[in-house]
Amino acid sequence: MRLAKALDIPTLRLIQIDGEVPDLRALRLQAGLSAQKLAMAVKVAVPTYYAWEQGRWARLPAPESLEALARAYGVAVDAVVAAFRESQRQRQWGGDTSA
Repeated sequence: MRLAKALDIPTLRLIQIDGEVPDLRALRLQAGLSAQKLAMAVKVAVPTYYAWEQGRWARLPAPESLEALARAYGVAVDAVVAAFRESQRQRQWGGDTSA
């Protein structure tokens, strides 16, 4: 935590667990962004963004929204799609199953 503060970066940017697919919340925290800022960047309501993070969606957002999220997170669109699916998988299994 002190290293992250000294480097002025989010703590989660120092953590990389190989082989695990991050969910949307993890991508947001890695990027050091709030849900409100991401919702504004993608031009959706904050509750819509929270629903995405919680895996409550029936179909992926429009390509333009996925691209905007990728830019905000600083990752490829494929990583955003994988994170959407991971968020939904965790919801179906009742939470984080990586432990």
